[in-house]
Amino acid sequence: MKKGLIINVDQTQRVVEQEDFDLEFLQKIVGGNIQLVKTIEDQDMVVNEEGIMLKLPPNPRATELLHPHFKEGFEPATQVYGNVFIFIKGNLS
Repeated sequence: MKKGLIINVDQTQRVVEQEDFDLEFLQKIVGGNIQLVKTIEDQDMVVNEEGIMLKLPPNPRATELLHPHFKEGFEPATQVYGNVFIFIKGNLS
């Protein structure tokens, strides 16, 4: 089984486990086209590629994982918008 973490814009989080995370699943989580980025801990984070253009709400927790020194007032392009999915490395037994 594979494991991932969903971080919603309301800051709720949940761990999901399933055989695979396909494109359709990831698009549903982020609400559109996906973009893969690396967190500061070298984990793969899936975000909405057009989050800022779609005017999705900012996701402070996801932004913090990408930019640990993020401060209010940063350029909007440096923030993460919408729900995100993070692949948790390693498989479960």
